[in-house]
Amino acid sequence: CMHAVIPGPAGAPAIAMLAHVDTSPQFTGEGVEPIVHRQWDGQPISLPNGNLTLDPAEMPGLQRVAALKDTIITASGDTLLGADDKSGVALLFAVARRLLRLSPEERGATVELVFNTDEEIGLISASKLEFVSDVIAGYTFDGEEFAQVDTETWHAEGCELHVQGVSVHPGYAKGNLVHAAALAAHFVTEVHRGAENDTAIGVPASTAGREGFVHVLSVRGDVGSATVPLILRDFDAAGVAARRAFVERALERVQAAAPSGAHFALTCSTTYKNMKSHLDEAPQ
Repeated sequence: CMHAVIPGPAGAPAIAMLAHVDTSPQFTGEGVEPIVHRQWDGQPISLPNGNLTLDPAEMPGLQRVAALKDTIITASGDTLLGADDKSGVALLFAVARRLLRLSPEERGATVELVFNTDEEIGLISASKLEFVSDVIAGYTFDGEEFAQVDTETWHAEGCELHVQGVSVHPGYAKGNLVHAAALAAHFVTEVHRGAENDTAIGVPASTAGREGFVHVLSVRGDVGSATVPLILRDFDAAGVAARRAFVERALERVQAAAPSGAHFALTCSTTYKNMKSHLDEAPQ
């Protein structure tokens, strides 16, 4: 993490403001070409690369922004813009610039600005965060809706299945080859279709609001080995545990049908916990 401390009056409380500097690893964020659309009138935006059009009629988030007739920034069409969370980083710099125009006595509090990494892959740096100041409260600037304040998050868990097969030359494969990637695909089918058809489990495409889900992130591998990372989400630990048990049952079915020589290893760990429990303990 990167820290900056803007001191307030002697004896004043300290608060933290945080934003993460990494962007989603699921699409490239290299070579970004930001395009500024000033006083955007809500009409569809044709991006110069990638043959893509941003149409408010198909994107509810853009509909809300269109009503503001404000400036928006997009990527050029072939990279991730990374507003999650470059927008939060920009906001923290704007706050810093404004605070530094004031004397310490006028600031009212000491403000610790934290720019953390690895948020998109599991709050890895945040779990090791040590504040420089005696911080009494922290605010993360990383939102989805305009002017929205969140006091609750997912209870999040990540799982990864590793499949070990047996790689044999195709000419000698009969009765010997065990295709790890095919077994991983079988597992994905069991998990995704099962979760899609079970409203108590759910997948992102069929859930909303406070409904949890199981989500397969990717499948990587070949004949010899394959890996399937998943995420489990709910608002409490019991809901996540139910989804973990669902994934384990899906794996048991795949294992029962797999040929001898196949090996499976599923590992799961808590990524982060719902912050509401901590806020309930210290509501001030």
